[in-house]
Amino acid sequence: TLLLEAPVRKLTDFQESLGIGYVIRQLGGQEAISYAVLQTDSGIVLASRAISPMIAVQDDPFLVAALGHEQTVNRMYEFEDEQVLEVVRSFKSDVMPSGLFRIGMSLNVYHQLYIDSLKQLGILSLVLFALGIVGAYATTSIKKLQVTEGSLEQLKSMTDEIVQSLEAAVVATDKSGRLIIFNPLAERIFARSSRAV
Repeated sequence: TLLLEAPVRKLTDFQESLGIGYVIRQLGGQEAISYAVLQTDSGIVLASRAISPMIAVQDDPFLVAALGHEQTVNRMYEFEDEQVLEVVRSFKSDVMPSGLFRIGMSLNVYHQLYIDSLKQLGILSLVLFALGIVGAYATTSIKKLQVTEGSLEQLKSMTDEIVQSLEAAVVATDKSGRLIIFNPLAERIFARSSRAV
């Protein structure tokens, strides 16, 4: 059953007495809001925009129950071939019969936000995964470098021992001519200590 539209005079009186028409139009102008209406048993009193006819309050058990409550209630609702989250609150007025304030929030906007959030989460996961791989590679490289440095120190120590125990004089300098190796036999031949050189 479809609602009858409320007479224009009642609509004008209601808007002037409550000043709520502006608020409803502002709500209806929001991207995620499909509709905002004030509805009584006799029909839609105010609407945020031209909307297709809505079911009468008395023909919808959910709306009848909402009319008897003073709390806000909500439900999933099919409106103009779109799934909406409808939030309903009863209202009382001295000018008009009691009715319902209904706001339908489009789930399409929320679904798109959800999809966008999933995309961003996927990209962030990929970036974190890549950073994890780079971090693991860096950690492995650092460990290999530490092992190599340790091996190099062992090799240097072993080389020093070999040079020190040779029965031949060993003298070595770096590129700048600074003495870096001067074993004990070289000390005896040149009559100088490696510390003095």
